Amino acid sequence: MRFEVLGPLRVLRTEPDARTQRTDPEVIVLAARQHRVVLANLLVEANRPVSVAVLAEALWDKGAGEETRRGAIRVLVHHLRRAVGDEALTRSPAGYLLTVPPGQLDADLFDTLVAQAGRLRAEGQGEAARRELRRALGLWRGATAYEGDDFGDRVRAEAARLHELRLAAYEDCFELELELGRHREIGAEVRALAEQHPLRERLQAQLMSSLARADRRGEALAAYERTRRLLADELGVDPGANLRDLHRRILRAATHERTAPAQLPAPARTFLGRDEPLHRLDALVAGEGTGPVVVVVSGMAGVGKTTLAVHWGHRARRRFPDGQLAIDLRGWAQTRSLRPSEVIGRFLAAFGVPSASTPADLDEAAQLYRTLTADKRLLVLLDNAEHADQVRPLLPAGDGSVTLVTSRNRLTGLVAVDGAVALPLDVLAPTTSTALLGRLLGTDVVMREPAAATELTALTGHLPLALRIAAAQVDTERPTPIAAYNQRLRDGDRLAGLGIEHDAAATVSAAFDLSYAALPQPTRRLFRLLALVPGPEFGAGPAAAVADLPDVGPALDALVAANLVNERDTGRYGLHDLVAEYARGRLAADEPDHDEARDRLFGYYLDHVDTASRLVYPEFSRLPAPTTATPAVASYPGAADAVAWITAELPNLVPAVTSAAQHGPRQAAVRLADALRPFLWSAGSPTEWRAIAEAALAAASADDDPMGTAAAEISLGDLHAQRNDLPAAEPHYRRALELARSSGWQTGEGGVMGNLALLYWRNGRLHDAVALFEGSIEVAQRNENSTAEATVLGNLSGLYWALGRLEESAKVLQRGLRLHRAAGWPQSSAIAFLGLGLIRADQGRYRQARRTLNGALRMAVRNANRRTEGEILCAIAQVHAACGEGADALRTARRAVEIGVETERPRLLADGHKALGVAHYGNGDIGLATEALDEAIRLSRQAAYPHTEISAGLTLADLRRQQGRPEAAEGLAETALDQSRAAGYRILEGRALWVLAGCAHDLGRPPAAIRDVRSALLILRETGHRPGIADALLLLGDVLVEWGDVDAGTEMWLKARNLYADLSSPKLVTAQARLGA
Repeated sequence: MRFEVLGPLRVLRTEPDARTQRTDPEVIVLAARQHRVVLANLLVEANRPVSVAVLAEALWDKGAGEETRRGAIRVLVHHLRRAVGDEALTRSPAGYLLTVPPGQLDADLFDTLVAQAGRLRAEGQGEAARRELRRALGLWRGATAYEGDDFGDRVRAEAARLHELRLAAYEDCFELELELGRHREIGAEVRALAEQHPLRERLQAQLMSSLARADRRGEALAAYERTRRLLADELGVDPGANLRDLHRRILRAATHERTAPAQLPAPARTFLGRDEPLHRLDALVAGEGTGPVVVVVSGMAGVGKTTLAVHWGHRARRRFPDGQLAIDLRGWAQTRSLRPSEVIGRFLAAFGVPSASTPADLDEAAQLYRTLTADKRLLVLLDNAEHADQVRPLLPAGDGSVTLVTSRNRLTGLVAVDGAVALPLDVLAPTTSTALLGRLLGTDVVMREPAAATELTALTGHLPLALRIAAAQVDTERPTPIAAYNQRLRDGDRLAGLGIEHDAAATVSAAFDLSYAALPQPTRRLFRLLALVPGPEFGAGPAAAVADLPDVGPALDALVAANLVNERDTGRYGLHDLVAEYARGRLAADEPDHDEARDRLFGYYLDHVDTASRLVYPEFSRLPAPTTATPAVASYPGAADAVAWITAELPNLVPAVTSAAQHGPRQAAVRLADALRPFLWSAGSPTEWRAIAEAALAAASADDDPMGTAAAEISLGDLHAQRNDLPAAEPHYRRALELARSSGWQTGEGGVMGNLALLYWRNGRLHDAVALFEGSIEVAQRNENSTAEATVLGNLSGLYWALGRLEESAKVLQRGLRLHRAAGWPQSSAIAFLGLGLIRADQGRYRQARRTLNGALRMAVRNANRRTEGEILCAIAQVHAACGEGADALRTARRAVEIGVETERPRLLADGHKALGVAHYGNGDIGLATEALDEAIRLSRQAAYPHTEISAGLTLADLRRQQGRPEAAEGLAETALDQSRAAGYRILEGRALWVLAGCAHDLGRPPAAIRDVRSALLILRETGHRPGIADALLLLGDVLVEWGDVDAGTEMWLKARNLYADLSSPKLVTAQARLGA
């Protein structure tokens, strides 16, 4: 007989049937369910007796008498023997026993094959192990064992065991097949099983591996993200270390494929000549191990320096497998030239370095740039450089790298000091000029008019840029197009100064005259007005605004065709710096009165920036709209679109503000800067922010505008505060507050009061901060500004929490939370719930704290706010530690630290390391705890974050005391006591006194110990910090008992025990031990 349970229960007779002469196995049908129940329970205990009671429990509910059940079971067994044979099913005093020879139960065979596979794998026989696992899995006829009927608890347990073994066998088999390179063959099977069991991380890892090895990394990363979200939503946990590590490896592999930047502009299709400089460049990179090479390509404006550099760069790009970087340094642009620090930030971003990771200091940024490029072969094109100092920090360090610098200056300092190779460029040879004209116009056109073609090249001075502009104006539909064009040049104001040697500006201006004169009047007007557009590039919107030309597309297309405007990307345009210089000249000559055009342009910018700012950052205090303001025209589908517009236009908006401040309209500078402040706070570079804020301050001061001056001072204060330069921030905030009050700008007054309060909080001046927060709330309420009120209430609650005013903090926070919910701000709600969770944890209401913090975590994850997610994880980790859940505390704290590193938030890193130290301390890892707490203290000091610094110091002091080092602990606690008293942190003051009392107790100073612990108890009761109260009661009991007052000490121990029990604290064990319970 053979028994099969890996699927529906089945019995097969395997011996030949002498009567029917059948040799194939015969399925024996057990029609009655009760027969199948008895057989299933006997098979679970095959070769072991099964009692009547067990069989009865599986067959019936309680109710029938024992003798009745015994009789019924005897009848069932009698019928079952007909199927399996009398010898196989026997009776013993212990019950009924089903004898199953080896190999006759498929479940046993499955176990045997899996065990054999494990032995083969341990011996290094991967392929043999894989075959055994496939044999084992092939025994299954369904998804579960004992499928179909309910056979009772024992059978259900056995089915669950077999189900888990089946999944583990699949995982082992998949792992072997991945090792053997069979990822494509098993892909569909792995995916199907992974979808059925989405919480099995090993299966998900195998799915990710099979996809990644099949060059489907995007799907692999998507699979990880699904698993991460599911684990967070269903279990509130993160993926395990193995899955996270696999994710990082796949991500690195995917990133590696796109890390090499390719920033060279497209090469000119009509490039011709320049054989000598091209050969020189080839020769410079022919050798190996010669170090980095710097070449200065110099020459007059329009001579083709950039064209040459780009052409050679594309020709030699295979020599530079690590990428090509390119930037226009705007040495002679209308706006200021690019600073090296700005360029380094862009170059580092090309290699995946986030802007927040780029050092603000130029030397540090240059060091990071050189470090990243040290082992790379790069081509770097630095176009339009003004001077050597603009270039030096941008030179890569890698052996075999080449830097091409183009400049109208010779940059002799770079040649003399830095060993650069000079490559001067002259105008084209006459024959090359004629050949280039043939490429531009068509060889057949030039061949029909060879003399006219020669004359035209002479008229352009063989200057490539001038030649291209002229060719664009030749009407090839005429009978003699070149001669007709030459006649126009001779009859008109022909290229004034075009052939004058060493006068590049005059030559280029004359060349541009050719193109300008051929344009229709409306297009000429657009071209010269584009000189008013600041920044390196622009869209159709600013062009339409400055020219008051709604349908600006055809005119822009005409300028692009004439090579006066470059279309750099779809819908983005720019003027070469020389063309822009020419346009400014034309504007001054042809339209000297252009104030209305300038007002339209800045009105466009202000409308779009203001609308974006109010949409994305409604909580920021803003200047009141002017009474003469026109209704907003700009609109965005959503906040993401507004942010994208600001990000694209920011390179233009910075010079727009500075230009408006210098040349007017000054109010545009003030209001643009005010509208840009929230974006600069969120993602702007310090350099851009400072330039905008200082320009706005100058403009507002020049106009004697107190509100505008206050707004600029707020911006400068915010800039310094974000960079942790608190002493520099305060004077700006104070001046802003004075100006806002004197000018009646109440919204600004409330906003700057809140900012100044945050500054005082960070400086430890908590009571001053409370007064300012309360004043800010009054202003917000007076102005019915619920957005500002909700924001300040959240900040005030945090301050009350730091002061130990826990109940007051909770009430204030709940007020703010109602406003957040009413306004539909899920991000702010997450922060508010975080604050409420911290309060409940300090009150010892750990169950409420856990529920509140988990809700906050879900909100933060859903809204992709990584910083808030990290802060919530810090709080959750400390709740785990307080409840004695060491492993969870450690895992959660490590995740918080990871997010702190990822987002580069110093305060989050400090809190994360403090939580990590607390977790290690709770787990008894003193060395790791000390290391984490020391790092938390260091980071807190660096970030001007006293609360975490004091808290981490107190945890370290307690750790030292538990190590038997009370003197060291006492020094740390005394420092923390002084700091907490100076700042007003009452809870931390109470904890410091508790640690000092413990040290005095350890050092044999009972009076000091009793004094300090009673002071601690008074403060902790006042604040409602129940965990601290319990600790203080326990210590007071220790001191009193040792001093001889056993009754009083025992009473304190009892109180501590009861409070620990109420808190569900693991310290309950310690209190019970004191009482001998």
